[in-house]
Amino acid sequence: MRAAGSLPLGVMLAVHVVEAAVMARRLARHSVPVGSALWAMWVGSTFLEGAGAFERLNALIEEGEKKEH
Repeated sequence: MRAAGSLPLGVMLAVHVVEAAVMARRLARHSVPVGSALWAMWVGSTFLEGAGAFERLNALIEEGEKKEH
């Protein structure tokens, strides 16, 4: 039995899989080697927590860009 208004487990799982796949692509664009420990930590974190991982990555990217200028 699930609470009223909650998503079915399958839908939630699918959303997290898609988020992890999107994160994997973003990491590749930023030269993080696929399969590396860093890559696995980011993708795993994204799978578990979702959007919060994207917020952290965006903040790190912004910080790095500020240091370059």
